[in-house]
Amino acid sequence: MLCLYLIFFTICEYLSLHFHYGNCIISIMNLATFFKYPKELAHRQYEALRSHFCEKTPLSEAAKRYGLSESYLRKVRANLEKTCKEKGLPFFSKTKKGPKTSHKADNIKNLVVNLRKQNFSIVDIKSNLEGNQIKVSLDTINRILKEAGFSRLPRRTYEGKRSLSFPKKISNPRASQLIVENEEFSTGVSGGILVFLPLLEELGIISAIKQAGFPETQDISALSYILSFLALKLMGTRRISHDDNWASDRVLGLFAGLNVLPKNSSLSSYSYRISRETNRSFLLALSQIFNENNDQGEFNIDFKTIPHWGDSSILEKNYVPTRKNSMKSVLSLIVQSISQSQQYISYTNAELKKLDQHDAILEFVDF
Repeated sequence: MLCLYLIFFTICEYLSLHFHYGNCIISIMNLATFFKYPKELAHRQYEALRSHFCEKTPLSEAAKRYGLSESYLRKVRANLEKTCKEKGLPFFSKTKKGPKTSHKADNIKNLVVNLRKQNFSIVDIKSNLEGNQIKVSLDTINRILKEAGFSRLPRRTYEGKRSLSFPKKISNPRASQLIVENEEFSTGVSGGILVFLPLLEELGIISAIKQAGFPETQDISALSYILSFLALKLMGTRRISHDDNWASDRVLGLFAGLNVLPKNSSLSSYSYRISRETNRSFLLALSQIFNENNDQGEFNIDFKTIPHWGDSSILEKNYVPTRKNSMKSVLSLIVQSISQSQQYISYTNAELKKLDQHDAILEFVDF
């Protein structure tokens, strides 16, 4: 009776295991079939060579058993023996484990975090680091900031962007120096711009640009940057963000001393690095060039309000004649010099405040 009970219990236990773990039994049977009856070519080669070397099966019989030709299996054995002599065993090689931490050092992370605390955007952080010869991608900067818990930077005003400090030299490895050689290339309507180069040199404007102290990068000089702006202006481009039509024109690049003009993002970021002191020095040099007789002459002085259309602004409200009301705007002063031979803009100031409006005329007199 006890034996019958044990037999019955064993059968029930087996049925229970089969019921609960039926899928596992089927998987084990599939794996057994996989090892007993290989289908893939690499697997059949492995089993045939294993049978030949371990079980001393002749090549002809091993090849026939696993669906291979004897000559092919002989070639595979020769290649295996050659590989083992030169590089070692090719089977079950150890896989390299990737790094568990980021490739970037902690000091770079600290630099990124410190710059974000100064309200630098991701693009500004990249420009600042590249100016200090530190190469970091935008994705890496974004990941570092997210890991540090920083949220998206709110939209900044022009004054906020101007308050940022950047290195004077900004690394830009994509720029290439112009190599003057005998070369022919086609152009659209920009060929006539080259006639201005002798005039700029004769008037001394090239020297004035060099002496004004405009910022530059390691690869693009201040002269090439300013001539790039001038090239777009001479071609009638109203905004530097619309320079896509001229970005690959070789003639415009030749005008600026480059292979092609810098991208609009480069020109836009460069404009934030130009200070009022630099512009003032350049205007002073131009006034000395055009005022040949060094006489006092006559001037047209005009205050111009430039409206601001952004959502938020720290600008003051000024009266805009065209709108017939006061609105957020930039108050600027434009002075035109008038002489018997020529007329030119001799002085500008776009950083005026209401309290300084009356003193702006005296500042021009000092200038």
